[in-house]
Amino acid sequence: MVDLDNADAVAWARRPLPPTRTVATTRGEHWIYRGAMPSVNNVRPGVDIKSRTAHRPWT
Repeated sequence: MVDLDNADAVAWARRPLPPTRTVATTRGEHWIYRGAMPSVNNVRPGVDIKSRTAHRPWT
């Protein structure tokens, strides 16, 4: 899951990332992808990557 914390992060993500299922949050959006990836915080301002084990509500 890509955790986008604000409008700037969402705008940035629309350029390099492929379309996927999105869920609106109080601060921005969560973009949900299938497959394994490591968790990484602060990929860029307002952008975090959460692995399946790091973000249990989406499992």
